[in-house]
Amino acid sequence: MDTPPPSSPATGTGRSVAASTETATAAGPDAAETTVSSAVAEVLAAHTAHVFGIMGEGNAHFLDRAEAAGLPVTPTRHEAGAVSAADAYYRASSRLAVAT
Repeated sequence: MDTPPPSSPATGTGRSVAASTETATAAGPDAAETTVSSAVAEVLAAHTAHVFGIMGEGNAHFLDRAEAAGLPVTPTRHEAGAVSAADAYYRASSRLAVAT
């Protein structure tokens, strides 16, 4: 007798998160996986011209996705430097920039 799997708190559908991930990746290597980083990068690419930011564990995925979306990324050494660079970029070019 087949019993259905218990409901997973993450999905509420009786499917585990791993099963959901397998289904998403089963579409093949050409199917693009949408992540928060890629969604944010795509939206920003439509409205901004440049990204200034610190490369680190918290930013790595976003900066990779921003470059993939066609945004030039300039690394900085400090958060204040990123904000100052984005501000200067806007003042010099009248185009929006992102500090992250």
